[in-house]
Order: sequence, then C-alpha cells, then structure tokens
Amino acid sequence: MPRLNPWNNKPQNQKQIAQHTTDIKIREKAYQIWLDRHARGMPGTSESDWLKAKRLIEQEQAGKSLRRIQRVLSWLNQPLIGIDRTIEPWANSLDKANLVRISEKISPLFEVIGVIVIPLAILYFTQTSEASKERQEKAVRAQSAVQNYLNQLSATLREGELESNERLKTVIRASN
Repeated sequence: MPRLNPWNNKPQNQKQIAQHTTDIKIREKAYQIWLDRHARGMPGTSESDWLKAKRLIEQEQAGKSLRRIQRVLSWLNQPLIGIDRTIEPWANSLDKANLVRISEKISPLFEVIGVIVIPLAILYFTQTSEASKERQEKAVRAQSAVQNYLNQLSATLREGELESNERLKTVIRASN
C-alpha cells in the first residue's frame, strides 16, 4: 500500500498514484470476483479472490505493456517503410546486382536497430513490470498481516477475553 500523507490521504508522487490506482483496481476486481463466487455458491476465500484479481490486473497491465512495445516498434519501423517506398520506384529500373549491393550496404543499419534498440525496449518494459509486481506483492503481504491482526482481535473480542485481559484493553485503547 502506498504511503499516504496523514493530513489529506492522497498519494504524494507518480509511483504512489500508480500503486494506489492499481490497488483500487485490484480491490474492485476482487469484490466482483467475490460477488460472482457467492452468487454461484462456490467455495473460496477473500485471499483467493484477491490473488485472482491481482493476477487478472497484472495480465491486463502486461497486455498494455505489450501494446506499448508494439507502438514503439511500429514507430521505429516507419522510417524504414519510407525508405522502402522511396527506393521501390528506382529498384524497378536497377538491375538485380545493383539492388543486392545496395541492400548489403543498408543491412548493417537494420541489424544494429534490431540488435540494440529492440532488446533495450524489451528490457525497459520488463523491469517496469517486475517493479510493479514487487510493489503489489509487498502491499498484499502488508494487507494480509493487518487482516490477520484484525481477525485475531475480533476472535479475542468474541471470546470475551477482553474483560479479563488488562494488557489487551490497553492495546485496544491505544489503537483507537
């Protein structure tokens, strides 16, 4: 969960905003999954709903990253298409030997683009995806710890141990 300013409960930077937005999407998707599961009378837990929602949101984000990569590659390909359209009319008038020599001279340029630019784009999108996954996993662990604490506290309150346990009373008063 992103750290929020206690005065206004709003994310303070772009990463926190993105994480906060992702957390909201996961919560909404988990709630939809929970409603669907209960409507069908299927067994499950809120944690399994959360993990399924998280996986679905990650797949959606990975699809967006793939579309970004495709746009970048398409953008990189546009100059090559322009060169091809420019050369094509002349290629008809040249003999095949000249065309082969020209392509031999241009091919290293294409290889450089393929060897350098494309792996860099893939590396960038992979790293941003991995960082996002790590933040989401950390948030899930933190939420799980809070949920476990609240479950234990709730169970203790239901069992009536609160009245006989002075330390527990102090902890509850301090948390309020």
